[in-house]
Amino acid sequence: MNGLDRQRRQLLSAAALGLTAWPWLRAFASAEAALASSTSSATSTAEQTPARTRLAQLDLGEIEPQRLAAARRWVRGEFQPSTLSEQEQMAEMAFFIQAAKPFSGQRIHVASETIPTHVYEQRFLARAFFEITGIRVQHDLLHEGELVERLRQQTRTGRNIYDAYVNDSDFIGTHSRNDAVVPISDWISGEGAEITLPTLDLPDFIGLAFTTGPNGKVYQLPDQQFATSIGSGSTGSSATTSSAPSNNAMATRSACR
Repeated sequence: MNGLDRQRRQLLSAAALGLTAWPWLRAFASAEAALASSTSSATSTAEQTPARTRLAQLDLGEIEPQRLAAARRWVRGEFQPSTLSEQEQMAEMAFFIQAAKPFSGQRIHVASETIPTHVYEQRFLARAFFEITGIRVQHDLLHEGELVERLRQQTRTGRNIYDAYVNDSDFIGTHSRNDAVVPISDWISGEGAEITLPTLDLPDFIGLAFTTGPNGKVYQLPDQQFATSIGSGSTGSSATTSSAPSNNAMATRSACR
C-alpha cells in the first residue's frame, strides 16, 4: 500500500468514526451496483432518458486527451462503486470537461467546517476536479465559529471572501430572507442551465427539504447527514433524533455576479 492509499484509508476510517453517512453509502452503492449488474442487460436500454441520450451523443474525439485520461483514472478508481456503468460515468465526465473549457485555469475559493468529510473533499475531490476540468479549487477548512463569521461578514459587506460555502442547513432561514446567496434551483434553470449536468436529479438528494426555503427555492445541496443520540448513562437507553442534513454547499451571490 503506497502512502496515498494509506492516507486515503485513514481519512475514510476517520469519516466513519465521525458519524458521516458516506462509508455506509459506499457499502450500499456496492450492493446496488452488484444487483444492477445482474439486470443491466435487460434494463439499460429501457431506462434511457433524454438526458442520458444527450450525454451519449457527445463526441469524445473533441475532448482534451489528458482531461479524458484523468477522468478515466478517477472513474475506475475513486469513483467506484457506482450505480452507473463506466460508459455512463465517462459521458458525464466528458460533459464536465466541455462545460469547464471557458473557465479552465481559473481558481475558485471554497470554505467548509473542519470535519473528516470535508478533509476528504479537500485532499481528494478538489484534486479530481482540477485534473478533470482544469479549474483549481482552494478549499479552506475552518472551525465552525470562524466559518459562520466569514459568511456573516461577506453577507453584511458584499465583499467576496469565498465563492462558495459548505455550511449547516439551519442557515436556510437566513439565506431565504436576504439577497446574499444564489438559489441553486434558480441558477441551474437560468444562467447556469448550459453548464449544468443534464442528469442532475435534485429529488435524488436525501434531505433536500431541509435546504429548501419557504419560497420553494433550493439554496443548498445536502452534502452530509448525521443523527445525534442522547444516552441516559446508567440505564443504557437512548433517544435518537431523526437524521437531518448538516453541511451543505451553497454559492454566494457576490461571487456569481
